[in-house]
Order: sequence, then structure tokens, then C-alpha cells
Amino acid sequence: MTLLGEYRGVVGGLAGRPGSRIILEEALRSLEDDEKPFYIIRAPTGYGKTAFSYTLAIHALRDASRFEKVIHVLPLRSIIEDAYAKASPILYPFVGRQMMGVHEDPFLLRPLTLTTVDTFIYDLMKLNTVKSSAVRRGWEYGYDYLTQASIALSAVVLDEAHIALEDEVMSSAFLTALHVMFELGIPVFIMTATMSRHFADRLGRMAGSRGYNFRVFPEFDSKVDDDYFARERGKRFTVDLVDGAPEDLVEEGRRNLVVVNTVREAQRAYRSLKQRGFQPVLIHSRFASRDRRRRMEELERVRDRDEWVIVSTQVIEAGVDLSSDVLITELAPPSSLIQRMGRNARFDEEGGTIHILRREGCPPYPKELCEHTLKELSSMGNPLSIHPRDPQTYQRILDATYMVIKGMVKWGLANFMLDPLVRSDEMISRLEAITKREDFLREYPISLGVGRDQVPVTWKILQLMVRKRSGCIRYCNGSCRDVKEGEVRMLALKLASWEDGEIRLKDECVDSFYKPEIGLEV
Repeated sequence: MTLLGEYRGVVGGLAGRPGSRIILEEALRSLEDDEKPFYIIRAPTGYGKTAFSYTLAIHALRDASRFEKVIHVLPLRSIIEDAYAKASPILYPFVGRQMMGVHEDPFLLRPLTLTTVDTFIYDLMKLNTVKSSAVRRGWEYGYDYLTQASIALSAVVLDEAHIALEDEVMSSAFLTALHVMFELGIPVFIMTATMSRHFADRLGRMAGSRGYNFRVFPEFDSKVDDDYFARERGKRFTVDLVDGAPEDLVEEGRRNLVVVNTVREAQRAYRSLKQRGFQPVLIHSRFASRDRRRRMEELERVRDRDEWVIVSTQVIEAGVDLSSDVLITELAPPSSLIQRMGRNARFDEEGGTIHILRREGCPPYPKELCEHTLKELSSMGNPLSIHPRDPQTYQRILDATYMVIKGMVKWGLANFMLDPLVRSDEMISRLEAITKREDFLREYPISLGVGRDQVPVTWKILQLMVRKRSGCIRYCNGSCRDVKEGEVRMLALKLASWEDGEIRLKDECVDSFYKPEIGLEV
């Protein structure tokens, strides 16, 4: 059976039967002929891009001559859970998850493995995340060759890749991993709704120099007409730039989604809305796991109602399947804004209202990026001529804003990754040498023990907590001791490099920093 035939079978098995998707169909037709594919698939939010991976996985079960399986890489754990739920009815038991806390497929051997970008890059580095602790102790090499060889036999789908490319820290790790995959000849497919021409050109040059068939679907400036675009272009959106606080724009009797850039602002807006008599749901990354589950359960209960208010940080941008009548968002880089807009009139609505709050900057995003974004938006008049699901209306903003990928390939690390004589213990030493000078991948998210639960934080948040209340954090590794402000980053580096131990908030300090209703407040 052809890949296109496989795809139509997959679509027929999906709930809602999404109809024709020309972008995916054209990519699958080209894949029949391209021996060494590197594709960028540009499709808006809600287009059904994951069906592409399901198709490749089902095809590999019947014909493994080109790749034996598929690894689908996503930036956030929450998106993986959503993708797993959608893939299971079609591919169970041939689909598995591999990420922190879930190790269904530690060697990436299933026909379809869903994994995070962090886990994937470590595995490509021959640092199997399941075995890393044993490697660090010198007990074993931790299946280093097996894990990298498993990736080399796969097709790799890098989903929501803009998140890595736009981050100065992550982009270097991402480009290094891409270089290694090109050297190994792995079929690579990048999926995103927000790819600039400049980013595509640079990635295309990398692939072309290694003999890849590089294609962009659809080509820039081309207009796509299929069932998805016919439906979405019929919707009417009002998008404007406004001043003021987000809570001032919430409309009674409608479904309101408020998206802000920091946890602190989300907590402030949540309190303000409660004082005004609303019953908002608060979503952000600094909840303990039990409270996060409660928030997501509450979200499930309210999202199908005719009236609600949800306050969130950027964690809502991907992997949360809800639709608002009114979206109120702080200024953010274009890709984040477009992802947020994807949560407005997402289903069968005739249209929606989107307010973008004008700001001088938009921390934690780079100030220069925010200034470019505001300049481009302001030049469009008010209301803005943007359609959230039509890339032709916002591609110019992406091209004007994202002109340079700031990261660089780490050539020394890439050579270590490709050298068959370099084992996992040497890779750890190499990685430690890098992280002494600079961050690698992310800002080292670590788990802070709060009571009997854990809250994910960065070392910068821990440093603020120690500065605010000296002696409130303890580090335990056999014995326990108080953490001093000057050693926070060093301890975070050790934990990020899989050293045993944990960092905990003292029980007598919990009430000062953590409340189940609003999460960790610093």
C-alpha cells in the first residue's frame, strides 16, 4: 500500500474524520520518491499534523526497508500525553512514551515512540536517561550504543520545533542534534505552524550539504485550499492591540482565555478576577503534581461550558485542546502569539475576539524580539489583519522577526556523539565541561520537594527563594544541609547531570511560598 493509502486509512480511524489535508498528502507523495528526506511541514494549529507520524509508523510495520520505526519528538510532556491518547486507538500496543517519569520504551524500539526533546537529545548523545545514574557511578555504559543505533534506524519527527529554534540555549543543542542526524542519514521531518524563511533556509543548507532531499510543504507564498482551510477561512476574527490589564477585558457570559507571560502575572490576574466575582481556573508550571492534576481535571470540567475564565501562562500554547470566544494575551513573540490564537474559535464557532495587550517588553522573552514584534503588529493598523489559521496573513511578521537562529552547532560535542570509540562515561564528562561554562538544553529544570510532592523550578527561582528567606531550602544526599545563595546553580547543575540527591523546601517554610490554590509564589 502507498503512503497516501496508509494515511487515508489513519484519517478514517480518527475521531471527527478531519477531511482533506493537502499539505500532508503532498509530503507523503514526495516521500515515495525521496530517498533521503528532510522536510519542513508548515501547518497551522489544529491541522492534524500528528496523523503524518501515525502513517509513517503503520507503514514501517509493513515495510521497514527505509526506516524501521518512528520517533516523534515534542517539547512538552503535556503534549505527549495528549498525542498518546489520540494515537492509542490506532496504534496500541505499538505506541509508547519515553520521558521523565514515564519509561514505557527506554530504548525507543516501538513502531511509534513519543518523547521529549530533552530525552531525545540525551539518547542521541549515547546517554540513555533511564541508565544515566548507573553510568555516573561507573557501574555500566547504560546501553549507549543501542540507544543511538535505535535512533539511527528510525524516522524522526520534530514537532513544534520553533520552540527550540527560538531559544538561544536550546537552539545550539537542537542544531547539534540535527547535524548528528544528518551525518547518520536519518529521515527527518520538522513540523511547525511558525517557520520563518530565514530559519528554513539555514536548515535547508545544512541538509543539502549532506545530500538530503530538502522540501518545504507548502512552499512559501503558496495558497492551500483543502477542507481545513475552507472551514477556517470562513471564520471571522477581530484581532486588536489594546492597553490595560487583562482582567479589564474579560467578558461576562462568554468563554474567556487569559494568557500571560509569567507565573507572577498569572497569579495576580487570578486574584484580581476572583475579587471581581469571577471563578477563574489558574494554570501554570509551578504547581505540585497533585495540584496540577486537580487543575487539569477542573479544566476538563469547565471547558465544554458556555461560560468560563481560564488564566494561564504559555503552558497553554500547545497540547491543551480548548476553544475560547475571547482570547486576551500579553504581547509575546509571533510564534507564541499564533499558538495562543490557536485556542480561539478552535472548533465549530463562526469566529472569535482576540486582544493583544500592548507592552514595552514581554519578559521572560528577549526585549529586542518583543520590540520587533510590537513594531510589526503596529504597522498593520488596528484592528490587525491577522487570521490565526491562515499563514499567509502572518508569515510576513515571522519573516521580519525571526531572521537569525542564534545558536551554533557545538562541533566538539557533535564529534564525540559520532565517534564510536566514545562511550557514555566520556560523554558525561564532555557535557559537564560544557555546563560549567554555559547552559545546555534548558535552564536546568529540577524538582523542588514541597511536602510530599514535587514542584518543577529553575535554579533562578531557587536563588530568589533563598535570597528571600535564608535557610529555607535544603540539599540532601545521604545527609542534609542548608543551601546558600551562591551555590544554587552548582547544585542545579549536579542534579541536571543525574547526580543523586534532592533539593527540598523546609516544612516550616512551605506556607510562606506555596499555596495549593495558586502554586509556588516567589
